[in-house]
Amino acid sequence: MGFLQNLIERNAAVWHAAKTHPFLHGLVDSTLPHDPFLHYLHQDAWFLRENAKVLAVAASRAPSLAAAALLSESIAAVTLAERDRHRRFAEALGSPIDSDRLVPAPTAYAYVSHLRSVALDGSFAEILAALQPCPCLYRDFGLHFRDRRPADPVYRDWLAAYQDPALNSRVDAQDALFDEVMAEAGPALRDRAARAFAISIRYEHAFWDMAMARQDWDVPIPETVAG
Repeated sequence: MGFLQNLIERNAAVWHAAKTHPFLHGLVDSTLPHDPFLHYLHQDAWFLRENAKVLAVAASRAPSLAAAALLSESIAAVTLAERDRHRRFAEALGSPIDSDRLVPAPTAYAYVSHLRSVALDGSFAEILAALQPCPCLYRDFGLHFRDRRPADPVYRDWLAAYQDPALNSRVDAQDALFDEVMAEAGPALRDRAARAFAISIRYEHAFWDMAMARQDWDVPIPETVAG
């Protein structure tokens, strides 16, 4: 068993809860109202932008050109494409995404703060451990719901991206890189990587909760502080 699969099994309860979250079931059944989905789209648009920066840090610390190329491809082929899909869906639902005015909700902000903290203080292996739950989880729920076709056309198109076998191959390559790096890690590094992974998967679950609740700050943050 690779180190990644070991981490998934060690976090099995929260992993299963995240990939079968009521947000996803509502989306697949087309019973999820559009407002929580729009909240997700806007928050994830902000998250993807910040996540790309952490991916870039990881690529800059990669131990080989091949590893750096793989992570750079994730920024271009996955992050940017996903951001563009979010924009298209938000516009179709009447709530366009303005990147300059996005305000992260507490959970989105905390998740990105975790990733940035690991990128600042951690090793290449720890950064990968913090990043890997996101693509792995999206691949897994795509497989879990692979035979479902939501009646809502927006939800159907959104889910189709994660049912695409091409996503599986990209994430599988990142999985292999992570396992390769961790195979050379000592016990202390393995513990730190496991902690980073465990925190990230809990934030993935919390991200769905955030969307369902349309979470905002108790004291709202203005979209702009100028003027």
